[in-house]
Amino acid sequence: YNVDIAIEIFGVVWNYGNSSTVLTRLTEESDPYGFVTVNITSEPVPAVGASNGTSPFDEYMPWKGMEEYNILNSVVGVKQGEQGFSRTNDTVVFIPEFYYKVVDDATNKKRYFYISSRCISGFEKHPGSGRYVGKYNTASGYVSKTGLAPLTSITRATARTKSMAKGSGWYQYDYASWCAIGLLYIVEFANWNTQSKI
Repeated sequence: YNVDIAIEIFGVVWNYGNSSTVLTRLTEESDPYGFVTVNITSEPVPAVGASNGTSPFDEYMPWKGMEEYNILNSVVGVKQGEQGFSRTNDTVVFIPEFYYKVVDDATNKKRYFYISSRCISGFEKHPGSGRYVGKYNTASGYVSKTGLAPLTSITRATARTKSMAKGSGWYQYDYASWCAIGLLYIVEFANWNTQSKI
């Protein structure tokens, strides 16, 4: 049998010596550390409103493994595209496991961000990956459903208690998950200014 063991690694570099929010996408030729294995040559187009977006990253893990699921009775159920799926049900997005590396070149004021879908030497599994996160802001009843107003004026302790009451394995959205999503965004869109890009 032939087994595909190709490792797909993506990267961007941030020049923090200037005020621009733009990062530079790395290619196999431009990566000074030689990690990048995939040359992305087109830019992602975000989904806006009811329109569908497109991205060259949709073809690669971990992005292509990010799928929506409904939560029914505190258990992960049907995914988007399967019978019975609806965003009017409690909806989460699965963030597949991925590995990352950050290299700081203080001399040149540059920081390099890398993502790999597989474990390789020098990369670490991101602690916020391999998890489900709410698709929408948490609403009354501690659910993530389209069209509902987010909860406000609650304490962190209440949010933790109510999130955990959802069932075994459920917790409040945490910093590790937030960082995982941020890193996936930075490598895909190559710009710190999320408002201008999506």
